[in-house]
Amino acid sequence: LETQEDDTERADLTGKLLQLGGLYRRQNDYDRAEKLFEEVLEYEPENRDAIEGLEELNRARGDYDSVVDYLARQLSLIEDTEKSIALKREIAETYYFELDDPDSALDYFEELVAEDIETSSDVVETLERLQEIDEYTRRASELLEPIYRNQQDSAGLAETFEARLETLSEDTERIELLRKLIELYRHELEDSTRAFELATEWFELDSDNSEVWQLLEDIGASLSRLEEVESRFDEAISEESPTETDLEL
Repeated sequence: LETQEDDTERADLTGKLLQLGGLYRRQNDYDRAEKLFEEVLEYEPENRDAIEGLEELNRARGDYDSVVDYLARQLSLIEDTEKSIALKREIAETYYFELDDPDSALDYFEELVAEDIETSSDVVETLERLQEIDEYTRRASELLEPIYRNQQDSAGLAETFEARLETLSEDTERIELLRKLIELYRHELEDSTRAFELATEWFELDSDNSEVWQLLEDIGASLSRLEEVESRFDEAISEESPTETDLEL
């Protein structure tokens, strides 16, 4: 290619090199194929056929670090949204399934969800698996939330909120999520028993909040559990009331 000064001649030679490289690749002669594809890229760094050829032969070799590199190079050259989404999905799945790198996979899943809320069921299933791993629960849960909302999947949304709840240590964050869960269980899933359990947890975290007092009473009444509610209210008041010793002082 270096000796070809005429653009037409260079394009013709490039086509022949790519064709021969493809032939070598199909015959599993990866070293020769790689040499030809790399020669093309040396003079045409954005040649998609050469990049795709190198990605495919490295996949055949099982060199998945190189595969994601060449997929990323393809991605940088693509403007079509649909093709971009497909490539990001492929990169994410390669990181997850082949390279055991959930963090990098989640980086691409995050971009996917932002661009394609109606993402494939395969992506959802992978995120659900990641949600079950403590280290990745919160991040996967946050990606699943908009997907479930778009699908109007209240059960899936409740499940992902429940999983995320286990990762939260700050009371304010837990209360915010408890409020969402209670709303889901009461009005979407019609599970007042679980809503009552969650309202009780909220009450234990924030017994000064009048909202949760009323909520606990309303749900308790619907379940005929007002005696339990009264007991909790009495206990909260007694903890706040001054003792006789305090009054004497």
